[in-house]
Amino acid sequence: GSASASFAVDYPAPVLGAISPTSAQVGASSATITATGSNFVPASTIDWSGTPLTTSYVSATQLNATVPASDLAAAGSIAVTVATPAPGGGTSSAITFSVSAPPAAPATGGGGGGLGIFSLGALAALVAVEAMRRCRINCTDKAVKRICAR
Repeated sequence: GSASASFAVDYPAPVLGAISPTSAQVGASSATITATGSNFVPASTIDWSGTPLTTSYVSATQLNATVPASDLAAAGSIAVTVATPAPGGGTSSAITFSVSAPPAAPATGGGGGGLGIFSLGALAALVAVEAMRRCRINCTDKAVKRICAR
């Protein structure tokens, strides 16, 4: 004789280890997120604040998804998770994706010259350019030099 049995296999709970990138600027046309972790299945999705993105399954350890421009229209912190449907499955812990405002344009002063504040990595330089001089600004990670013709 022979016997048969049926059983169900549950999807494993997804584990999200990292996302790349972790940020984008407000107004970006879109962003492609790569999620890495474990226990991903072809039915898993990358979720943006709880809403599934159109997701491509690469492997049990990698998923890709595109964040549309409409989700990058305002600054904020977004919870990114990986969700796998039942049977079994579940939602991973979240990793924060930051949507940040673009850098501010330099402030300019009145009169014939300009005054600007420019951010150069960790170095903020205040540069005053006088109306009648031609100046060159040399910036390094350690110093800012203004060299003006006389």
